[in-house]
Amino acid sequence: ASILEKDAIAWRAHDEVLCAQFFKGYNDRTGRLVYNHVRTLLGLDTHVVRFEKSVEYFDHFEHYQNTVYLPNLLKGTPVQRIEAVA
Repeated sequence: ASILEKDAIAWRAHDEVLCAQFFKGYNDRTGRLVYNHVRTLLGLDTHVVRFEKSVEYFDHFEHYQNTVYLPNLLKGTPVQRIEAVA
């Protein structure tokens, strides 16, 4: 798999954690930990979301939540498993 495909898998894991809202707080931090853990498992370096990019970061999540997660939730479509690509 390409670097972009691997990064997309990591972002998908991140987005699913944020959408699930496992914790009362700290979902963003947990999502970024999951994102970097998946990147590491796939052989990529960790990636830090800098403050200057925080608007992009939140826009990315909002887009995923509104275009993928919520529509599937409302249709009753289960979220597909994220398959690791080595």
